[in-house]
Amino acid sequence: SSVCVFDYFTLKQAAFVWQRGNVEALLEELIRSNVFITANAAGFYSFHHLFMSHVLAAFDALSEQKRASIWKRAGEYYLNAGETIPAMNCFMKTGDFAAMLTALVSRNGVDLTNTQREKVIACLDGCPDAVLGQNLSAVLVLARCMFSYKEMTRFGRCIAVFENNIGAFSGIESERNALMMNYERFLALSKFNSIEGMSYHHRRALDYKDDKYRTEEWSVNWTFGSPSILMLYHSKNGALAEELTQMRECMPIFVRLSEGVGSGSEFVMEAEAAFYAGDFAVAETIIHKAQYYAREKNQWSILLAAEFLRMRLSLVKGDWFETANIQQQVADMVNTQKLYLLQHTIDIIWSYIYLLLGIPDRVAGWITDGDFTKTRVMFPALPALYMVYNRHLLATGEYLKVCSGAAVALNISSYYPQPFGSIWAYIYLAAAYSKLGQRDEALSRLMTSLDIALPDNLLMPFVDNGEYIADLLSELAGNEQYADGIARIFALYKDFSQIRKKLMREHFSQNAGALTERELAVARMASEGLSNRAIGTRLFLSEDGVKSRLKSVFEKLGVTSRKQLANKLKP
Repeated sequence: SSVCVFDYFTLKQAAFVWQRGNVEALLEELIRSNVFITANAAGFYSFHHLFMSHVLAAFDALSEQKRASIWKRAGEYYLNAGETIPAMNCFMKTGDFAAMLTALVSRNGVDLTNTQREKVIACLDGCPDAVLGQNLSAVLVLARCMFSYKEMTRFGRCIAVFENNIGAFSGIESERNALMMNYERFLALSKFNSIEGMSYHHRRALDYKDDKYRTEEWSVNWTFGSPSILMLYHSKNGALAEELTQMRECMPIFVRLSEGVGSGSEFVMEAEAAFYAGDFAVAETIIHKAQYYAREKNQWSILLAAEFLRMRLSLVKGDWFETANIQQQVADMVNTQKLYLLQHTIDIIWSYIYLLLGIPDRVAGWITDGDFTKTRVMFPALPALYMVYNRHLLATGEYLKVCSGAAVALNISSYYPQPFGSIWAYIYLAAAYSKLGQRDEALSRLMTSLDIALPDNLLMPFVDNGEYIADLLSELAGNEQYADGIARIFALYKDFSQIRKKLMREHFSQNAGALTERELAVARMASEGLSNRAIGTRLFLSEDGVKSRLKSVFEKLGVTSRKQLANKLKP
């Protein structure tokens, strides 16, 4: 009964909990004589489901002290293995809040996403202030979680517990400085997304920074799961230029404070601002700088935002090969760095790209379902998620759902506020009302969106949705207030719509991917591992000729490597 606390277990887990030796022999005997326990090829043991109820009954018959001891050992096993949530669950069974808090800070809270929301909140709610006051590092991790869950009352409780107990802290000075530094960093969250307000606390935190003592690092997900820095930190209509200046001045302070965390974010935001204004060449120049700084400091979530913008830039140039190549690079990065916490961000990015190309059936299933209670995307990033979700509803003709989904998006975007999310929401409302025959409502919503967007020269959201709102924009073009902005939108939309049609025809229509005889010959030899020189010798082509045909093959078949090509050509 000692191992029934695990759904399945390894020999190492059983030995850790049992603590009496001879575990392997006991398990072999049980398997051989009773068939109540089975083992698979990977070395995992499990109880037969018919026998499990008897084992659980035996466990329940143990004394409370014995059951608590087993749960504690299981929690210690998970803690040693670096598995925060299972460890917390085990300690919660015993009511050992001190151990729960130890588990909470064991990995600095980096794996506590929205999917663990209920368990983390239960940990905080059940833990007395007196116990919290004895583990102030855990209190600050909980504060960060509560902010990302939009649990501001609970966030306030964490801050109050910290303030009430830091005066009695008895540790060494460097440890106290580390706590105060993080306290100021978390106070900065209460000012989100005021760039200057946050930077005030970052500068105060820098006064406590002690290079001799490394404190917990910020989560790998600096963007909260958003694929856009601009959507997070643009907070006031007409103030984007000022905000970009503030980011350039304030981010170096934060980067210095956090030893590289946040690197490149200010350049991503600047490049995004240029892109959404239609200044693609400027955006491309800046985004390479953002890539360099983000990659140098392993800032993967910021790098993802940069890669999203690079994909958008390659699309407006009509280069699907480059778009697919970036997509493959991101997939490789995720696998190499094990960035599974960012998988939902990647789904948002790829889904939006496919929506731009008019392929709604390639949108991630969890997004189309519309149930975001278990998403790894945290509250500040939800406007970006609804940007994709509502566009999918629009693309699939669910106009009434667009109206309700856009209303939710507006409510979320108003919280900090995040006007960039509101721009999309009002555009989607305009498109939906137009389809529902409510012309006046549609024009009203579109004017509201233009009022928010044009002072900051944010044109591309209208370009992205031109197929749904072009007639509405034309009707408003006679209004002097909007005439210039709409003219610039239509200039960009004309080019992009032609490029998109070309991309769809060449890569996603029924005839897309048809290879010429010469291209097919090159493709088959390349998939067999022949070099470009060898292919050229056999087909009497120059190496450049082989490269050119191979690039055409990759583009037509939508692949980015010879390995993918080989799989594509399999009979």
